[in-house]
Amino acid sequence: MFFLLQNLMLLFTGLPDRFRARYFVPRSFSERHLPREKSKRFIGTAKYSSLNTHLRFRQSRRDDLESLGYIFLRLLGKILPWSLESTDGEIFMSKKNTSSGQLCKDLPKPFEEYLEYCKNLEFAEDPDYPRLRKMFKDLYDELGYVEDSVFDWMAHVEVENKESVFYNV
Repeated sequence: MFFLLQNLMLLFTGLPDRFRARYFVPRSFSERHLPREKSKRFIGTAKYSSLNTHLRFRQSRRDDLESLGYIFLRLLGKILPWSLESTDGEIFMSKKNTSSGQLCKDLPKPFEEYLEYCKNLEFAEDPDYPRLRKMFKDLYDELGYVEDSVFDWMAHVEVENKESVFYNV
């Protein structure tokens, strides 16, 4: 039996954490971004983690976006330079020494711009999500793609049980 693989699930990309805490102020609650702190241990998948996560800093939205950028590159068929490294330290050094330009070589400019934007966000800064969406929507339109819900990572695969198909990127 053949199935079209339509669902992309990101599993174990790190452990979700609150980035805001609620504080009681007279007659109401207020939310403030949690402070940037060091953690005692590494949390996440080293291959896709941000540089700040490797440095054991509390993760924020910028780190999630940077990780997503690495996943985008992998879905586009890029082999991340640190994929063959075996330790977290080797992966960190490879990431640190690889520029966004090198990572996104041969890809449209918005991918490099996206990674640079994410890496330059401050810990508590609100990401400009509309800007990021627009970058990729404009590229999508420029390349003449049609919204048909068929993505490059989809494939026709012969399987016995649809629920048991997993790809480890």
